[in-house]
Parts: sequence; structure tokens; C-alpha cells
Amino acid sequence: MRLYMQEEGWSLSANYFYAMKKEILKINSDLMVGSEGKDVETLQIFLQGEGFLDMPLEVKRGYFGSLTKASLVRYQKALGIEASGFFGLLTRAVIRESMLHDHLGLRHSSSAPYSYQPA
Repeated sequence: MRLYMQEEGWSLSANYFYAMKKEILKINSDLMVGSEGKDVETLQIFLQGEGFLDMPLEVKRGYFGSLTKASLVRYQKALGIEASGFFGLLTRAVIRESMLHDHLGLRHSSSAPYSYQPA
């Protein structure tokens, strides 16, 4: 793990972020304000690597608070999905699809936002 401390917060090495992109796919639980643990830390590192989260030094990793929620809302808006700040089935599915498209060299059209219709 390589995290570099900077004056304004933590900076991630490219190799570490690449490894964490794979870890985000392993999260199978819903995360929301008040959630804690390794999955939350993985989400935070993912959001930071994607450019949606700046973690100040004094903010504890692994706790899903208002900063993480606001960052997730911005990320969800960028994906074109409901921006609820809730890391659930839809957000996980879109990340998986997006990463598959990236791996295959495909692009998702932002004019056709993702949607989820429960059975």
C-alpha cells in the first residue's frame, strides 16, 4: 500500500489505485452514512483515485460520513445514475459494467443513463 501524505491530504500511487479498482468489485454490501470498515475504506480510496474525493488528514478513513456521501453523489451524477449517496446494487453494477467496458475498450454513452428496475 502506498499512500503519500501531502499538505492537504493523502495522495495515492497509481499502482495502489489500480489494485483498489479491483477491490471495489469485491464489495457486495450496501454502504451508507454511518457504515464503517474495510469496504468503506475501499470505496473512499476508489473515489479518491477517480478524482471525486479529497480526504483531509484529520478525517478518519473507513467511516462513511458526509464527505464520503457528497463525493459519492458527485460520482453517481457523473455516471448518470440516481445521485443518492447510497452505495447499493445499482452503483456497484454500473462500476462493474464501466470497468468491463474500460477493459474491452468500449465506451458508455452518457446520453443513455443507467437505470435499475427491481423485479
